[in-house]
Amino acid sequence: MRWAWIAVATVVSLAAAWYAMPDAREDAPPHQPVPSQQGTVADGSVRSIQGVLRTDEGLRRLFDYYLASLGERSLVATRAALAEQLARTLDPAQTQSALALFDRYLGYRRALGTLSAPDKSAAGQLAAMRRLRKNYFSDAEAQGLFGNEDRYNDFTLALTALRADASLDAATRTQRIAELEAALPADLREARRAPLAHLALAAQEQALREQGGNEDELYRLRSQAVGQAGADRLADLDQRNEAWQNRIRDWHTEQARLNADPSLPPPEREAALAKYVSEHFDERERRRLAAF
Repeated sequence: MRWAWIAVATVVSLAAAWYAMPDAREDAPPHQPVPSQQGTVADGSVRSIQGVLRTDEGLRRLFDYYLASLGERSLVATRAALAEQLARTLDPAQTQSALALFDRYLGYRRALGTLSAPDKSAAGQLAAMRRLRKNYFSDAEAQGLFGNEDRYNDFTLALTALRADASLDAATRTQRIAELEAALPADLREARRAPLAHLALAAQEQALREQGGNEDELYRLRSQAVGQAGADRLADLDQRNEAWQNRIRDWHTEQARLNADPSLPPPEREAALAKYVSEHFDERERRRLAAF
């Protein structure tokens, strides 16, 4: 499971971005992933218990996985792809039930894009989001889809309030934070620790590099923190990141060379740069170039 504090402004902006995207001009067949999701496995899960669709966070993550393809294919095709995925697990009646829930979830996400809470505080905006859900979901559905997120958000608000409470001395604050964390479900406590562990490892890696540590020492450090398999994955990620950065540097060098060539008129310069990009970056990578 993945848990994180989700700022309301971010949720609303993402919702607006999803539905501002134009439909793709040419849809991939439902059984084929869009380019950005090729090689991935659909996130989330779908289950039924005694013939009844299970409305839970796994189903919501599955909805989000398919909604992430908007902009690369139309909403109609996205819904068809989801229907094909659901039908692998559910019977026809359950599939239709899940699709009806998806349609309401879609409506809720669209409504988030225009949500305006009178109280602009995080607590006020979260409360407005929860009120909005009542227009689209039963209490049981909202609990299944958003219950864990709500518990973590409530925890974060309470944690923020404790840290800002100037009336508490350090010992009292530490004790109350510990009590607050102890009240979290076990999976949420573990999810809270995981990012902190990665941050701690990143800080240790940085310190090792600053002290002149070599790759063998870095591997041993990682192995102690995340095991050999984790250390291998991190080493592979380092190599891929380095290769990507080298290609970005080469692209910048080519840009500089073309821009410095006085014999090239602007149209030819742009064409040459476009040719370089098409030859050295695939379609997915070309979308990333805008960030560099």
